[in-house]
Amino acid sequence: MLRALHDAGPAAAILAAGLGFLAYLLAFPAQGVSQHVSPTTLPTVLAACLVVLGALMLLRAVRRPRDDAPPEAPRARPHGGNARVLLLLASCGGYVALLPLAGYLLSTALFVGATAWLFGNRRPLSIVLLMIIVPAVLLVFFEKFMIIPLPGAALLG
Repeated sequence: MLRALHDAGPAAAILAAGLGFLAYLLAFPAQGVSQHVSPTTLPTVLAACLVVLGALMLLRAVRRPRDDAPPEAPRARPHGGNARVLLLLASCGGYVALLPLAGYLLSTALFVGATAWLFGNRRPLSIVLLMIIVPAVLLVFFEKFMIIPLPGAALLG
């Protein structure tokens, strides 16, 4: 029971934050490029996702069966955990620096590939597919649905 309450607190906080953000965003007057796309469209979608995920976490925490087993011994932290976080921050900085020069597609592909490798994916085919699919899906989403042009490559003219 204690474990369920321990998990319910963060879930309730996430749900409350999502509801607060959603209420705040829905109070904005409609404005923007078209009837369906405005500066608050993406934040509203993300706040709605936060509400749904917070509600699912809360439901899971409340419905979890009581755990009568003694608590496990604390697990050792994975080797290189701090270095991985620092490398991820460095790769984010590299991505931001490379974005205006190499453009969205190339910089994002390199960032996705580096991040996949950094977090343990060592299958070349999987990494290459991620490097192609993720930037392409995000490009279509932002340019076709959100009507937000992404940067081209300054090095290519």
